[in-house]
Amino acid sequence: MGARDGLTRRFARRAGLLAAVLLVTACADGAGDSAHSEAEVISPSTSSFSEHCNPLTASDLAPPDRPLPIPAQAPRPAHRDLAYARISAAQKLDLYLPAHADPGGAPLIVLIHGGGFIQGDKSHPVNLHVVSSQLARGYAVASLNYRLSCEAPFPAGAQDVKAAVRWLRVHAPEYGIDPGRFIAWGPSSGAYMATLLAVTGDQRTQFDDDSLGNPGVSSAVQGAVAWYGPYDFGKMGAQFEADTPKACKGKVLKHDVANSPESIWFRGPLQSTLEKSFEANPATYLPTASKLPPINFAAGDSDCVVPHEQTQDMYRAVKAAGGRTTLAVVPHAGHDLRVAVAQLEPALAFADSITKS
Repeated sequence: MGARDGLTRRFARRAGLLAAVLLVTACADGAGDSAHSEAEVISPSTSSFSEHCNPLTASDLAPPDRPLPIPAQAPRPAHRDLAYARISAAQKLDLYLPAHADPGGAPLIVLIHGGGFIQGDKSHPVNLHVVSSQLARGYAVASLNYRLSCEAPFPAGAQDVKAAVRWLRVHAPEYGIDPGRFIAWGPSSGAYMATLLAVTGDQRTQFDDDSLGNPGVSSAVQGAVAWYGPYDFGKMGAQFEADTPKACKGKVLKHDVANSPESIWFRGPLQSTLEKSFEANPATYLPTASKLPPINFAAGDSDCVVPHEQTQDMYRAVKAAGGRTTLAVVPHAGHDLRVAVAQLEPALAFADSITKS
């Protein structure tokens, strides 16, 4: 192996670990530690949230079997830090535009980063290959930031994502984007956001906040790609207890503790905030959705962070509601880039089937 190949592989391994730290998030002080007792599952005070806002280390997670290639030259946004709302400094997006303009306006991928609702950023380097591949297919890409849970509780981040879609639809003509061809795309908590956009786009819910701008403009997307997301938050602990993947023995992320990522977002332990879990679950809004855009789901069967059953259950719920949907469960993949390695091309083909047919 040449020096350049060795450097590429080392960088790819580092990218895999960075991805795990970005996408596999929790709270500090052992959120994934089995030492938590029932007595520790208490609601943290508001003043204690900041001390929990640190990522869980991901040294126990293996890098992808086939590292995701890192582009030799990282794509640069055509427009950086566009403010889609004015309440928070987090309400910004980077807009990437394809080299060749579509006469009718380019289809847009709304890329929503993961991070357990508690961290993550629109410009993280592990997004670069995904963005490069999307641009090469002729898509514009809007990579979003949104208010994280340590700044604002549920449902603020989800309200931001919908506000960003409204802003993008209003401003689409000036950036050469087709406002009728939007695909939401995200991993982990970004998958949750993408699915929520798909399910609630044609109905008004608590996720619509007129104070964020452009009231009355549609937040609908025409499709969604969702990789290993959480959906029914209150069931994750029980799902891991009932079926722990072999690769995850002794190291699954505990979600029902007070300092789990979801508990921080809800400002209370999941089992004490089941009403919020119900309100947050995209499946809650399926019966009132008059139109469901297609959704492409994927997860790894060795996910130690979010049970892959979460993705399977959401897929079944969308299918039962009459939505067009697909599901891929990637063997031996965890909450990491192995899903992206396996599913990037199928996901792009899925998006093409919606936007280019």
